[in-house]
Amino acid sequence: FEAIKKFEALEGFNTRLIRADNSQIDISIDTSVNSSNGLVESVCCFTRDISSYKRNAELLQFLNIAGSDLALTYNTEAALDRVAQLIVPGFANWFCIDVIREGKVEVLKLAHENPEHLEWAYAFRRENPVSLEDEYGIGKVLRTGKVSFTPVVDELIINNGFNHPKRTEILRKLNPQSVIVVPMHVRDELKGAVSFISTDDGRYYEVADLYFAQNFANKIALALENAKLYEAANAEIKQRIKAEQKKDEFISMASHELKTPLTSIKAYNQLLEKKLEGNAEALAFVIKASGHILQLERLTSDLLDVSKINAGKL
Repeated sequence: FEAIKKFEALEGFNTRLIRADNSQIDISIDTSVNSSNGLVESVCCFTRDISSYKRNAELLQFLNIAGSDLALTYNTEAALDRVAQLIVPGFANWFCIDVIREGKVEVLKLAHENPEHLEWAYAFRRENPVSLEDEYGIGKVLRTGKVSFTPVVDELIINNGFNHPKRTEILRKLNPQSVIVVPMHVRDELKGAVSFISTDDGRYYEVADLYFAQNFANKIALALENAKLYEAANAEIKQRIKAEQKKDEFISMASHELKTPLTSIKAYNQLLEKKLEGNAEALAFVIKASGHILQLERLTSDLLDVSKINAGKL
């Protein structure tokens, strides 16, 4: 209204609109003012709903931040914790990663802002494991590799797809309003499934959220794969270092153990030289033995030097 009073046109004025049902949407307004004799005669106002555009932009920014964060995580547990922090409660109230191990579905990570809900959820999954034969949800996604998207969870969907003795209690705790379950791929290989559940009234997933969930699931899979490779490489390096240490210890020990008998042999050989001074033929053999003893002493000394160098003591 301030712009209209000044006969100014607006271009791309972003604000929020309260609709008749009290819900709000993001809008962009463009106006043009027609005036005559210093008075406003009419105003053309074009209002565009930019909720989806704004949501897409927010999700893309979120995906970029998440990708950067996960790329710097080299530990599986740390990666899973970081993923949970990024998702809950900003994008989902419930978040779950499932993988297939030895033909069975195993929970890799469950997340919820309420620790009591989380404890209950882990217990529930232990008592009610997901099966690859399930005709809905996680089991079906892991079996088929296809997305499961339920924008609005209504009574009809619950009645058709969920039967359990403790059904009322489970639904009260879980309180699903909108659900996305997407497959998790690494280089076209199905690694698991990621579930996003919104329990907030009024927050229902749209197509843009589905695309985000798919991209994010693949980033999770890549981060977990990288963490796994890093941990494997780290374990191999540690194993090699341990083997090197054992080798150095053995060389050092062997060198010390060799020095004692060599000293004795050298002493006895010197005594033999004195005893055999009148026997030229036997003396020649003893002198040759002395040369070999000296060579062994040098080798033993070299071995000791190598172990000292590796231990940083030379």
